Amino acid sequence: MKYVLLSIVFFVGIACNQRERKVANILRENKFVISEKWKMEEDTIYTVLYLEKKWDSELHDTLEKITVNDIYIQTASPEAKYILGYASILAGTDCWWQGEVPNSEFTNLQCLLLSSLDMGCQCSKKHIDTLMYAFSSDSVLLSTIQTCTPIPYSATYHNTCDYISIEKKKSNYILHIKARTINMRKQTQTPWEKRIIFTVTDLGIEHTKIIDYSFTETGR
Repeated sequence: MKYVLLSIVFFVGIACNQRERKVANILRENKFVISEKWKMEEDTIYTVLYLEKKWDSELHDTLEKITVNDIYIQTASPEAKYILGYASILAGTDCWWQGEVPNSEFTNLQCLLLSSLDMGCQCSKKHIDTLMYAFSSDSVLLSTIQTCTPIPYSATYHNTCDYISIEKKKSNYILHIKARTINMRKQTQTPWEKRIIFTVTDLGIEHTKIIDYSFTETGR
């Protein structure tokens, strides 16, 4: 038993060291560059994602569907897109497996917002590497990014987005996200809401403040 525990500790240590080396390599090889689009962007606020009522011809009922503002995303600055890519880690946006089933590495979870951002699947190499480049100077967010877990909308316990907006204010972006934590086993939903203030610097994008709002758990 002693040798088994030592072996587990050994392999966990190797995995952690490999992850740390990967992070160090990405940060060293890819210096963050502020885009010209961000420098020219005027102070404004955009609704990026929202729930829209749509008729389902198969179910013969009106359902709420997640809708993404693709017109804004097409013209958004890279910095705004990085922040929205981070938001997709906090809550899902109609996420389901490509080909209907997960691959061996669980890197084929396609999400509506990430597809619009062209960042690949949730927690895929493309998604994570992009965020690590953008948030390279923010150790707190890097920790969240590295522990990204792909979770489909059918999972027993998952977060789903209801609303996302992003506001440009001088050198800051303010991300406003409303979502729900779904517990399918208990048939409950816990709404939550937060604002995150980001500052764009020569070193990367850093969060300066997180404002959380608490709600009481409610049934369906």
